[in-house]
Amino acid sequence: AFTDFKGIGDYNFIGLDNFKKIFQSRTDWLALTNTLKLAIPFLILVNVIGLVLALMLFKKLKTRNILRSVYFIPAVMIPLAVTQVWKYILNYDGPLNLILRSAGLEAWCKNWLGDADTALWCILFVMLWQNAGYAMIIFNAGLSSIPEDLYEASAIDGASPWQKFKRITIPMLAPSFTIVITLMTVTGLRVFDQVLGLTGGGPAGTTQTLASDFYMQTWTLSNYGYGTALALILTVLVSVAGVSQSVALSKKEDNMS
Repeated sequence: AFTDFKGIGDYNFIGLDNFKKIFQSRTDWLALTNTLKLAIPFLILVNVIGLVLALMLFKKLKTRNILRSVYFIPAVMIPLAVTQVWKYILNYDGPLNLILRSAGLEAWCKNWLGDADTALWCILFVMLWQNAGYAMIIFNAGLSSIPEDLYEASAIDGASPWQKFKRITIPMLAPSFTIVITLMTVTGLRVFDQVLGLTGGGPAGTTQTLASDFYMQTWTLSNYGYGTALALILTVLVSVAGVSQSVALSKKEDNMS
């Protein structure tokens, strides 16, 4: 990270020059901005969707085990394989636009992955589709550990369903939230497979993230020193965000207990 290494041949120690170039580069700043644009909404939505799915399927439905498996399957699929499926669906001639045309909504049809206004949000959607089931399983385990006596006692005291959810369910799910938030923070910040598989960082670099920028600089352009500097920044960002959230949430758990 502190050299001008190109992959082969000699290299020189250049100190902080690579980092100076990164913070002066509009492209790299865009990659950082895109990383945060994906990571922050992803973190919020994956928790909300995962919790809603867990609550819906925690009831005594006959098909709950089947539905849990269906929602969890994307989490264990190879990310690049998933992106190829969604890339086909989101293509201009793909099934999504075909359905819109059939419904008389041809004005809504567009090249979803080739439009700078929608490409990044398509990546976010695929990230949520693949990870929401994982969050659901963790929240489901947390719900299973809540004693039923607490709900029965609150019902006797006249608590409403919302009061039960606010006063019992959410506090008792604190350990689950710690796990999900920490894992999904790391997942959101180091997003790479979805970018590579869906857009390749395009159109015109508008969906480039720090991870995909590192890949391009290192393996495509052979700027190993510069690429490693990007990777180091990403590593620090992920480490600081992951550790700080884990510590803060653990303290909150202790206060709740």
